[in-house]
Amino acid sequence: MKVVNENLPEEKPRHLLGIGEPEDIVEGVRLGCDTFDCVAPTRIGRTGTIYIHRNGKLEKTSLRKPEYQRDFSRLDEGCDCAVCEKYTKAYVCHLVRSGEILGGHLCSIHNLYTIVNFTNKLRDEILHS
Repeated sequence: MKVVNENLPEEKPRHLLGIGEPEDIVEGVRLGCDTFDCVAPTRIGRTGTIYIHRNGKLEKTSLRKPEYQRDFSRLDEGCDCAVCEKYTKAYVCHLVRSGEILGGHLCSIHNLYTIVNFTNKLRDEILHS
């Protein structure tokens, strides 16, 4: 990325396709990329994996884990997406483990919301630094 970005015209935006994990987005921004496009949030969401904030970092966890079967908290504390406002980990865990398509759909919505907010915060940090 560094070599390519050094050779592109300064006035042109840099779009990075296929990079969607939070740590990769941070590195892409550091190396001069402006926009990102990836299926990662929905691909992992379809399998019941969600992004959560833990210890100041964005991590992934699978709602298939038995520990979530009786966890009646929102998918990610502090998240105000429509999924977290209405559904619990236990309910989405039930959907995912039973093969209901709604489970993957809800996880994907949550993940997209989380990644969009993650990149918005990166942008704000850049603008205010």
